[in-house]
Amino acid sequence: MYRQVNVEPSQTNLQLILWRESPNEAVKSYRLKTLTYGTASAAYLATRTLNQLADDESKNFPIAAKVVKRDFYVDDLLTGCSSLDSALKLQEDLIELLKRGGFNLRKWCSNKPELLEHLPVQDLSLDPPSLSQDATIKMLGLVWNPQLDVFKWEINFYANASTKRSILSAIARIFDPLGLIGPVIVLAKIFMQNLWSLQLDWDDDIPQPLLRKWQKFGESLAHLNKLQIPRLIYPSQPFTIIELHGFSDASEKAYGACVYIRCSDSTSSATVNLIASKSRVTPLKKCSLPRLELCGALLLAQLASDVQTALRLDSAIFLHTDSTIVLGWIRSPSSHWATFVANRVAKIQECSQIANWHHVPGEENPADLISRGLLAEDILQTDLWWKGPSWLQYQSTSPSNEPSLNLSELPERSAKAVFVTCSSFVSENELITKYSTLNRLVNVIAYCLRYLQNIRRSKDQRILHPFLLPRERQNALDHLIRIVQLESFPEEVSLLKAKKPLLKSSKLISLNCFLDSNGLLRVGGRLQNASQLTADQRNPIVLPVRSNLTKLIIKNEHKRSLHAGPQLLLAIIRQKYWPINGLTQIKKVLKTCITCFRSTSHIHSQIMGNLPSPRVRPSRAFLCSGVDFCGPFLTRLQRRRGVASSKCYISVFVCFATKAVHLEVVEDLTAEAFIAALRRFIARRGKPAIIYSDNATNFSKAASDLKELHSLMSSREAQAAIGRTLSSEG
Repeated sequence: MYRQVNVEPSQTNLQLILWRESPNEAVKSYRLKTLTYGTASAAYLATRTLNQLADDESKNFPIAAKVVKRDFYVDDLLTGCSSLDSALKLQEDLIELLKRGGFNLRKWCSNKPELLEHLPVQDLSLDPPSLSQDATIKMLGLVWNPQLDVFKWEINFYANASTKRSILSAIARIFDPLGLIGPVIVLAKIFMQNLWSLQLDWDDDIPQPLLRKWQKFGESLAHLNKLQIPRLIYPSQPFTIIELHGFSDASEKAYGACVYIRCSDSTSSATVNLIASKSRVTPLKKCSLPRLELCGALLLAQLASDVQTALRLDSAIFLHTDSTIVLGWIRSPSSHWATFVANRVAKIQECSQIANWHHVPGEENPADLISRGLLAEDILQTDLWWKGPSWLQYQSTSPSNEPSLNLSELPERSAKAVFVTCSSFVSENELITKYSTLNRLVNVIAYCLRYLQNIRRSKDQRILHPFLLPRERQNALDHLIRIVQLESFPEEVSLLKAKKPLLKSSKLISLNCFLDSNGLLRVGGRLQNASQLTADQRNPIVLPVRSNLTKLIIKNEHKRSLHAGPQLLLAIIRQKYWPINGLTQIKKVLKTCITCFRSTSHIHSQIMGNLPSPRVRPSRAFLCSGVDFCGPFLTRLQRRRGVASSKCYISVFVCFATKAVHLEVVEDLTAEAFIAALRRFIARRGKPAIIYSDNATNFSKAASDLKELHSLMSSREAQAAIGRTLSSEG
C-alpha cells in the first residue's frame, strides 16, 4: 500500500539513499518517490490518502466511500453486507474506487465463494483448492475460518516458562481483543499480579506452588484450540427488536463486564450472542466490595457505549448488576456520595441512562465468571457465558423481584457541610491591625468609603472607576489618621475642637498643635512665614507612639526610600508627619526589616596585641619617648597691624611610662629644626634611652645625622683627639 502513495516532489529529497553494489563501484544516490515503511508519518499519510480518495469519489461511489473511511484499518479492509447482491455491488464499487487511486485490492477472502469466483487467483488470500473446512486466515490477529465462518484460537503452550519474563511473554501470546475468552484471560492476569506482589526479578524462578499452578493453567489452554465462535451475531432472518444487554460483577480478585446482543421478533424466542467483555484485576491496596462493584459498573457503561458506537445501533440498552448498593448509588445524584463513589457515579450517568440499570441475581449474572475466572476446559461447556442467563431467551429483564432500596442506609454518603454565619461588629481599629502593608489597608478603606458614598448618591453621580482615584486614597488615609489620633489623644482633640488651650500635662503641649479643616492634629511650629514650603512641611501631621498605623507608615516610607537609615528616614517622614518619639519608633521598625538585616555588615573586633615593655615597666620620665609633629599654626612676632603671619609647628614628646607630654615650638619641618628642639628637650628632661617616631622626612634626616655623628665620635681618630684634649685640659 505504501508504495502506491507518491510523495510530493518537493519532499523527496528527504528520502535519499546512498547505495552501491560493490566496493569498486561509485556511490549512487537514490531518491524514494513513494512512502517508505518505517517512517513516522507513513501510516498517517497512507490513511489520509485513502480518506481523501473516498472524499473525491463519494459522488460516484457513495456506499463504497463510507466503507473505505469506516472499515479500513491501515491496509486491511474488514466489511460485510446483509445480502449477496449488495456484497457483490459493494465489492465492484470498492475495486473501481480504489483503482482510481492506484490501489489494487488483493488477498480477498469471504465466507461466500460466489464473491471470489470472478477474481484472479493471485488476488485471493487462499487458493481455491485449499478452501476446506480447516483452512484459516488471520484477520487483524484473529484466526478466522471462512468456510465455517467462525473464530478459532491456535495456542501453543510453552511448558518451559518458569520466570516472570517468560510467563509474561506466554500470556501476551493469547490474543483476545474482544474478550470472548475473558474468564480464561483474567486467570492469567490474577496470576501475573501475584508474581508482582512477590517482588521477583524478571529472570528469577518462581516458587514451586505457583509454578505447578501455572503449569495446570497452561495445560488447560490446549482446550481453546477446540473452541469455535460464530462470527455472525445477526441471524439471517429479519428481526424487529434488537437489544444490547450488559452485565457487571466484582470479586476480591478482579472485576469485569460483558455485553450481549439479543435479537427477537414478536412470535418466536430470541437469539442471544456474546459480543465483547473486559476485565480488570483489583488493586493491591484493599478496597471494599461495593466499590469494586461500582468500578465494574463503570467498566460496563463504557464498554456498552463503545459497542453501540461500533455496531452503529440505535437500540435499547439494558445494564445489569447484582449489587443493590451500586444501583442505589447510580440512581441518586453523584453529589450525595463520597469522592471515590461520586466521581465514578458521575461518569456512569454520563455514559448511560439511569433507567437502563436493572438488578440481576448473582447466580444468573454471567459477569460473575469473568470476575472469578474459568479454566479453558470449563468455559467450553458454560452456556451462561456464551448465551447469558436463560431468561434472556424470553424477556429483557430478570423475572426475579428487584430488592427494595433504602437510600438513607447506603454507605459512602458524603458529609454535609453546615455553614453558620455570625454577624459581629468589626471596629475600624481592628482593620488597622489586620493588614501588614499600608497600601492594602488604604485600598480596603478607600473601597469601603466609595461604597458608602455610592449608596447615598444617584446612579449618574456614582464613582464606577475600575481603579481607585488618588483623592480617594488620600481621603482613606486621612480617615485612618483621624481614628488613631482620636484614640491616642481624645482629650487634646476635644479641647481643640472647643477652642480651648491644652493642659500643661499634655504630651503635645510643646508642639503648639491645632486642628486643620479635615480634623487632623498638626504641629504648629514657627514656620508659618516659610512660603516656599508646602503645608505638610510647615505643619506636619501628628502620629501617636503606640499605633499600628504609625508602624505601617514607617515601613512604607522605609521601602520607598530604598531602606534608608534611621536619621535619613526620620527626615523623610517629617516632610509630612511628626511621629511622637519618632527616632525610637523608627529604630524599632528597622530592627524587623529582613532586607536591612541581611545587608548590614557585622564588624568583627580584632584582638589587641600585648603592650610593649616600656609601656608596662616603671622608669624615669621620658626615658622611653615618642615624638611627632602637629600643626601648622599661624603666629605673629609682633601684635601690630600689618605684620605678616608665619607658620610654626609643635614637636610633641610623650613619655611611654607616665604619659607625660613635653611640647617644643619648631619653626619649620627641617631636620635642623627638629634637632634643635631635641636638644632643648634633652636639656630640660634628660637624655632618653629610646625615641620612637614615624617615617617623616625630618625624622629620617635627623636620625641619619645623629647616626653619622655617632659613627664619627666612635672612630679612632675622634677618640684620640678627644683623649688628647681632655688630657691637656687636665
